[in-house]
Amino acid sequence: MTAVLHGFDISAYDSATAPAIDFVIVKATEGRSYTSSKFAAQWRSAKGRARHRGAYHFARPEDSSAASQAARFLSVVKPVPGESLWLDLEASDLGQAGTNAWAKAWGDYIRRHARGLTSGIYMGSGYASNGTGRGVARHYDLWWYPQYPSSARTSTWPRTFAPWLPDKLTCGWKEPDIWQFTDDFDGLDADITRLTIDRLAGGGHAPPPQEEMPQGGRERPGNRTPTLRNPEPGDRTRGGYGVSREERGRSGPSRPAW
Repeated sequence: MTAVLHGFDISAYDSATAPAIDFVIVKATEGRSYTSSKFAAQWRSAKGRARHRGAYHFARPEDSSAASQAARFLSVVKPVPGESLWLDLEASDLGQAGTNAWAKAWGDYIRRHARGLTSGIYMGSGYASNGTGRGVARHYDLWWYPQYPSSARTSTWPRTFAPWLPDKLTCGWKEPDIWQFTDDFDGLDADITRLTIDRLAGGGHAPPPQEEMPQGGRERPGNRTPTLRNPEPGDRTRGGYGVSREERGRSGPSRPAW
């Protein structure tokens, strides 16, 4: 059985103290101007309580350019190497082609301006199998995938990494790297991954082997380590919800329909 890491993604609806867990991904920003009121506290807390921390931006492609939203996200998060940065792509008024171009531009901006950090995209089965997600794997390191086998509250972690996937994926990945399997793990969104912490921090890649230190303890030169309904084009969708997690709260529909 392949070992999996456990994680939570959190936002302003959750406690200001991050859970103690393998990895935590914190909502930072949304659209043109929103910043989560709990981001600063959750981000600080996650540094000490999680083995890996990441931050995400909820996309509003119709609000402003990908570059402007990505730039503001980076200015809020101030990430450092070893962390991960995510685009939460759930809602758009631009249609499939426009949203696809916007999402690729966001990923490209992060890669140019946050070199050495892992980038990823949160995207459901509808987007991952139509024009919205076409070819985005070339613009991000990892795919974070929501698919809920049950809408019931749970406190049990899946023992295997086995999300349902559509027959034909257009996104460029064969399978996701992180699986969000519920939005109600005792009230929290919960995720698992088969990646190690090193791979999560390294864009899915294993870290390079470390050369042995030369005699005398000096570094060698150059050796520094520095579900499931497919949305129609134009849907404002987190699975047809049409609103972000902050807007709908916990009382909205319990079963996603990406």
